Amino acid sequence: MRDTFLVASRLALAAVAGLALLANGPPAPRDATTHGLAPKATTSRPNLVLVLTDDQTLESLRVMPETQRLIGDEGTTFSNAFVSYPLCCPSRATLLTGQYAHNHGVRGNNPPHGGAGALDARETLPVWLQRAGYYTAHVGKYLNGYGQVVPATVPPGWSRWLALVDPTTYEL
Repeated sequence: MRDTFLVASRLALAAVAGLALLANGPPAPRDATTHGLAPKATTSRPNLVLVLTDDQTLESLRVMPETQRLIGDEGTTFSNAFVSYPLCCPSRATLLTGQYAHNHGVRGNNPPHGGAGALDARETLPVWLQRAGYYTAHVGKYLNGYGQVVPATVPPGWSRWLALVDPTTYEL
């Protein structure tokens, strides 16, 4: 239980650090040929921040009132959630694609049927958001095997990429 709490606390701290990094908006646009798509001018669209943690219990949030206040009180939280597949990578791939595992093809955490190498990232949430003019950023864990089994290249759709490389993902 203590280890789960420590991991959850560190993940929440990383999420808050990522939010602080993005709080001032995107950095100055760079040449689109070297840094992906440059952010478009801001409009009246809402800002979106998604914080995703693995293996976090509701009990661990009970003892994190500051995290709840800083993140939850300012946006939308969900008190009831369902998972389409009870493993990390298939669930993350479902979030990124809007598809069930039998459609996106990520059916486990490790190759050959799972992990970062099993996801075709060309049509995912960050790609769609970027097409709509959003600046996108990823901070933290991506999919198992990223940087170890699959080269540590930036998947399509991300304006800013600060991903952990396996196996350091699990050395918190």
